[in-house]
Amino acid sequence: MQSTSSPVTSSVNFNGSFNLTPKWNFSVNGFYDFSTAKIQTFSMAISRDLHCWQMAINVTPIGLYRFFNFTISPKAGILQDLKINRTRSFVGGRQ
Repeated sequence: MQSTSSPVTSSVNFNGSFNLTPKWNFSVNGFYDFSTAKIQTFSMAISRDLHCWQMAINVTPIGLYRFFNFTISPKAGILQDLKINRTRSFVGGRQ
């Protein structure tokens, strides 16, 4: 009788968020692989309530797909087309 074996891998996902003040929110999300002893993905988000506007920064600095996004947008739905958005993405360290 033959037994098939598959490699054992261990990993952990982590995420969390907190408010530094009532208007500032920070959050993180990631994946750590014990087999390679490296963080495979990690992302951060920062948002700020600017009374009538909302600012958001999202960054993924680690991993195959790296990403940066900065957005300022009005809270009023009627003004949604006024948003300012800057996005950059990188694959494998290249743009």
